[in-house]
Amino acid sequence: WEIYREWSERMFEEMYSAFRQGRMDKNPGDFWYEGELGFFDFYVIPLSKKLDDCGVFGISSDENLNYATRNRELWSSLGKMLTSDMLKRCEQSWCNDIQEETESQAKDSESAVDSLEDETDPRNPGGTRVDVSRLEVWQEQENIEET
Repeated sequence: WEIYREWSERMFEEMYSAFRQGRMDKNPGDFWYEGELGFFDFYVIPLSKKLDDCGVFGISSDENLNYATRNRELWSSLGKMLTSDMLKRCEQSWCNDIQEETESQAKDSESAVDSLEDETDPRNPGGTRVDVSRLEVWQEQENIEET
């Protein structure tokens, strides 16, 4: 059960990220619960039955089927709550990522302004620091001198 949940959550997170980035049309929170039931009913359990019938794993062949059936039962009873929890965590993580990105962009903007303040006035090769508050005045003066 724990291994199934871990991989299910990873897949959900990947699909949620794709949805938020516009690479997927539907929010996985809208279909995840039912989709996992279908995954068990039409893929995992039938495959487990065939492996059990074939005796591929010897005397432990029935374990795979038992685990698959048990995981399906647990998902059926807990899946809606778990899907809701996964969706909340993904939304919070996405909001945190957006906030961090915004803060990073703000720091980059501050750094750009700081680097402008450290630039020298090209009209004074001696290295006079540019006063950002006067930058527009210097640009206006340069435009007037050119005309």
